[in-house]
Amino acid sequence: MTILGTVILAGLAGLVTYYLTQSSVMTVAAGPEGGIDAKLVAAINKKIAKERDKIDLRLVATAGPKESAQALIDHKADLAILPSTIGRRRTGRSSPSCART
Repeated sequence: MTILGTVILAGLAGLVTYYLTQSSVMTVAAGPEGGIDAKLVAAINKKIAKERDKIDLRLVATAGPKESAQALIDHKADLAILPSTIGRRRTGRSSPSCART
């Protein structure tokens, strides 16, 4: 019985170690592919990797901001890079912002 308990405890310790060392994947809608927003996601992901954080950003390439917003609404992405004017009438310059559901 002691051996079985030791094996179960070792298995649980292995599972906990595996779980704690895995990266969390977050999907980010941005577009168009190759555009400034997609490059921003790549730069952030590179910085995160350099810091050895346990987060991995995956790009969900879209045709543009409206499609990125729709990907967020449709739960195809965890985050989206959007201009601050999305959903409003454009009156001037906009700066990108990040939205999350």
